[in-house]
Amino acid sequence: LETDFRGPLAPLAEPARRDSTDGAMLAADWTPSRNLIVSATVQHERRASTIAAFEYGDNLAGVSVSYTF
Repeated sequence: LETDFRGPLAPLAEPARRDSTDGAMLAADWTPSRNLIVSATVQHERRASTIAAFEYGDNLAGVSVSYTF
């Protein structure tokens, strides 16, 4: 995933800002039985900006369980 902020549509009095966002996600499913599915995800995202206040790094993780009958 990559996005690019090229600045506002209307010019502002502030200096031009450029952002670049990079991210990656890893997902896995496990089926221990016919009716049960366990899913897990891990995600990392990082934004670099010409204005330091708009930079960030983010890590996310999730787990879900699904049972069908």
